[in-house]
Amino acid sequence: MPTAGAVLLLATAAVLSRPAAAANEKKPLTISAAGAVCGFSNELKEVASFAATKVNAYLTETEQLGTLAVDLSAAIFNGNGKPTAGEVYAALLAAKTQTDRQAQQQKLVTQALLASSLCSQQAGHIESFIHVFYQAHRDATTTCIYKSDEHQREAADVPCVNNGGGLNKITITTRATKPQLNSKYKAIVAGTTPNGAAAEKNCKLVNGEQSQNVFLASQTTNIALKWGDGLLTVPIGDTAISASNWEPNNKDSIASGNYKECAAALEQVAAAAEYSSAATSKLLKLEAEDDPKLEEELISKNSFYGDFPISNVKITATDFSSLHSKLKSYRKKHTADGDQLLKARLQHLEKQMQMNATACKLGAEISSGEPSTAKTTTSGRCEGKAKTACPKSDCQWEEKDGKGECKPKSGEEQKTQTTGAGEGAADKKEEKCKGKLEPECTKAPECKWEGETCKDSSILVNKQFTLSMISAAFMALLF
Repeated sequence: MPTAGAVLLLATAAVLSRPAAAANEKKPLTISAAGAVCGFSNELKEVASFAATKVNAYLTETEQLGTLAVDLSAAIFNGNGKPTAGEVYAALLAAKTQTDRQAQQQKLVTQALLASSLCSQQAGHIESFIHVFYQAHRDATTTCIYKSDEHQREAADVPCVNNGGGLNKITITTRATKPQLNSKYKAIVAGTTPNGAAAEKNCKLVNGEQSQNVFLASQTTNIALKWGDGLLTVPIGDTAISASNWEPNNKDSIASGNYKECAAALEQVAAAAEYSSAATSKLLKLEAEDDPKLEEELISKNSFYGDFPISNVKITATDFSSLHSKLKSYRKKHTADGDQLLKARLQHLEKQMQMNATACKLGAEISSGEPSTAKTTTSGRCEGKAKTACPKSDCQWEEKDGKGECKPKSGEEQKTQTTGAGEGAADKKEEKCKGKLEPECTKAPECKWEGETCKDSSILVNKQFTLSMISAAFMALLF
């Protein structure tokens, strides 16, 4: 029978021959894995900068486009010579594009806020996980982020962590390029990056075995702990971390994983920011100092609104060049001081609104088919006309005491009524404007004073459209 001493020796030998307790054999992350995780987190935080940059650029360009639309309209309405249909439609295109972009602004801003919130929130979860691992066990022998047996990890080894050991804050900077979330996401499981250290470093954060983890001591079952919003799922037992423990493993892309909402929101921001970007960029080139030599643009039938335009319209390269020249001249003329151009724009818009009111009245008369209440008289057609403009059909030039006057012919005083449509609408704008003196001419919205003559200010060669009709279309688009 063995003695008590022999029993004690056998018991001691048995204890010494057992494997080391698993609680002291926890394999940590490597600095390469922590670096890849931080790289993904930093890219998530960049979504806020990208969204802010895109929203700012969109709003700025939309505002520029609105100003351009007003100035193009002013340049062609108030310039010398009759504009082409293409020039008019270029101004209308600028106004329409601006209003279309304004309608999209709320969508863009909403998507930008959503993307920034989702992605920043998930970046916060990831960096909190890395920060906990960084703080736990700080020397080379007991650590949760392993560098080497000789050297403990430092802040410089973990991009999420600043020199003071804290987390880097989100800062909004200019970011024109879309964050590469997918490539950073997949980099976490690329090559040997995801593998944990082979050495045992007593990291008690990476073992989900209930009996071996002080954090789970009160539990009755093993728990596969998840860190970083599910980015890392720790092994059960003393097993080194591998690719299978990381969320991106076996995922085709970020769109298949736990970060898909953030990625989708980012794509929607990028798409919304590009709304009408090609047309906007093209039109804003008209503000260049030199002729941008733009290619022709086709405006499709009914593409503006309703049944407008009634047919396809082509804005030629020549139209764009001419419009660039007129715009440049208009702005140069009104930039003697800081407020002059603004005053010119306001005056032009006031005139446009007057013309729009005229267009509404004419449109109502034409659409109803009812006779216009406007009455004309022969004396009205003669009054104020110069000798050369005195209509011989209804009027005659009379001179007395060295002064001449255009008067109705005898028997031509009775009133006549015009209709809203057809040939009965006899008083053409050419007749209404021709012969008017400058003060009277400038007050009439359908006329303009050019040189020494009052002329019809119609802007389309196509006689289906009057100046007032185009003014109405322009104002409807602009406001």
